Amino acid sequence: MKKVMGSLVLAFACGATLAGCSKAEHEGSYADTHASTPQMSACTPDQLKVTEGDGDAGAGSVYFSYTFTNTEDSTCTLTGTPGVKRISEGHGEIPPAVAPRSTEHSIMLNPGEHAYLTIGLTNMGRDGSPYVTEECKPVELQGLAITLDDNAAPFNVAHQGYGCLTGIDKLEVQPFSTTDG
Repeated sequence: MKKVMGSLVLAFACGATLAGCSKAEHEGSYADTHASTPQMSACTPDQLKVTEGDGDAGAGSVYFSYTFTNTEDSTCTLTGTPGVKRISEGHGEIPPAVAPRSTEHSIMLNPGEHAYLTIGLTNMGRDGSPYVTEECKPVELQGLAITLDDNAAPFNVAHQGYGCLTGIDKLEVQPFSTTDG
């Protein structure tokens, strides 16, 4: 409640201050403020460091958390859900690939701040279980390619596990979050 009241008092004080300004003074101060406000740009792979956290298994799936840290001196934004492709040596990209680019929310990353991404995969064995081997055609995964947008180079992160060459297994990508897990 204190925070709300303080915000209301501040808003009232600012409104009273602007009401006393002439139109020329108001436009000049707005132009000066607007010109000095930095434009928020999308985060690029060069600005971010990606690290893999612990996996968490349950109900036939395993979820991995990845931490994206802004390593630059400027603020940037991560929007929606990145694209993810699974990589297997000798097979390249294997299905399914997830490319939902939902832009329903954005996360602003100041220098040194983190955003988190959770990726869910089927928890499967070398033989393709829980799937029938012929339907799955299991292959060993070497990594994941994570893309922030269609034009950016992917983050290639190491990932050990198995996937179905036929793409019948699960690949789930959650939107970027400010909390881990």
